This record gives sequence, C-alpha cells and structure tokens, in this order.
Amino acid sequence: MLRSVCAMLRPAVMDTVPRRFRRRPRTILTWPIEYLPFKWTYPQKQSAIEASGDKISGLPPSDGQRPRGAFAKLPELEKAPEAIRRVFSLDFAPKAEINQAATEELLDLVRRHPYDKESLEYKIATKTSRIRLYREAFEKHQRNYKLKGSLNVIVLKRNKLLKMLGRLDQERYNFVKEALQIEHTPFPLGKPHQKITRKGELRRLTQEWADKVKAERMAAFHASLKEQQEAFEKEKKSTLEWIEKEIKELNLTEDELKQLEFKGIFQ
Repeated sequence: MLRSVCAMLRPAVMDTVPRRFRRRPRTILTWPIEYLPFKWTYPQKQSAIEASGDKISGLPPSDGQRPRGAFAKLPELEKAPEAIRRVFSLDFAPKAEINQAATEELLDLVRRHPYDKESLEYKIATKTSRIRLYREAFEKHQRNYKLKGSLNVIVLKRNKLLKMLGRLDQERYNFVKEALQIEHTPFPLGKPHQKITRKGELRRLTQEWADKVKAERMAAFHASLKEQQEAFEKEKKSTLEWIEKEIKELNLTEDELKQLEFKGIFQ
C-alpha cells in the first residue's frame, strides 16, 4: 500500500531522461559535388558468391549405370543380372552418394596420385565441390543466411589457396583453373590494396579531368602555333634581311656588333 502511494506521489519529472543524457542525432557532413563536371556514385557491392569465378553451377552429372561406391569392387556384381546391377547403381543411390561420386570425379581431374589428400590442387577441388553444392542449395533457399555465410567463407578460402598455388607453380595454377572451370585473377604483388572512398575517388577523377583538359588545351595551342608558323618564318626571314642590310649600310665592325648584343639584365 505504501509503495503504491509513493508511486502516485512521485513527480513526473523523474520518469524523463535529462537533456544532457539524451541521445543526440548524428549529422554526417559532406561537401556538395553537383558543381563538378562529372558524376560519381559509390560502386555497387558485389557479394563473394557472385564473384566466386565458377563458370558452371552445380556438379557435373555422374554415370547413373556405374555401381555405387562400395559395390563397385564386388566381383559377384559383374555376374549378377541386369536388374540387380541397376539396383546397386547410382540411379538408385541417395543424393549424398551421388554428390560424393561427382566430387570424386572432380577430384580425379587435378589429383597428383590416387592417395593425394594434402596438395593444394586437392584442397582447391574439394572446396570447389562444396561451393557448387552450396550454391545449388542456396538458389533454392535464398533466405538461409547461415548457408550464405558458410559459402562466403569457403569462397574466400579457395581464393587464398589459388593465390598460393599461383605464386608457387604458375603452370599448375593455370591447369587447375582450366580443369575446374574457374576464373581467378590474383591481386598483383607489390601493389597495396586501396579502399574506395568518396573523397579519394573525387580527387582521382578531378585530377584525371584536369589532365584531360590540360592536354586538350595544349593540343589546341600547338595547332594554333603550327598555323602561325609559316607567317612567323616569313617575318623572321624579312627581319634578318633588313638587319643585314642595315649592317652593310652602317659599316659596323665585329667589335661594334658585340657591343650592341643584348646581354640580359643580370650580366
């Protein structure tokens, strides 16, 4: 009872947040760019999934008449009737076994030997298989953000392995890209990665525009000088003839001519 009475008598000011502790709105100050002679906008973000570089989607279909993994080595299966062999083929196998068979076929394209499980080529092919299976599933369930995150991580890891292989063995790197049908261009060595910013891009575009305007004006000025060159040559020739004529009329010696030469204001 006492608590309810105290709550009724409590002033309304106690339930409000003081002004000094209120959340102030953030204002982002940017310079206007409407006066610039070009237009610039932020580049559209591209996800790692779209830029993975895979030319094909999904794994290539395996031969359905081939026996399932463990049954392929059974000699009794070769003598069995056609109906029984079909039951033990990939046509009647679950989806997981079909994907595993397609993955093994993909691994055999780049494997160095049958027991290779540690080379960069094997790891790249394994991640390529997972990427294509995940992409196939993500196209059906695009709201599965956990799958999308896993797919991004695998793509980044495969790009790292491709970059390592390209630095170690360029010939093998090109072979793996061609065999797995992957497009990958490593970032050039010795060139730091520059983050795209608004101010930096505007400065770069402004400098390019200024260089272009300068080159155009210099070309126009050079063309105008070319047009005036013929008239200048005629005037120069007539002036030199007049000077020689005056020298002959005045009978000036070489010493007198040297005294008349312009030596400059600092000599």
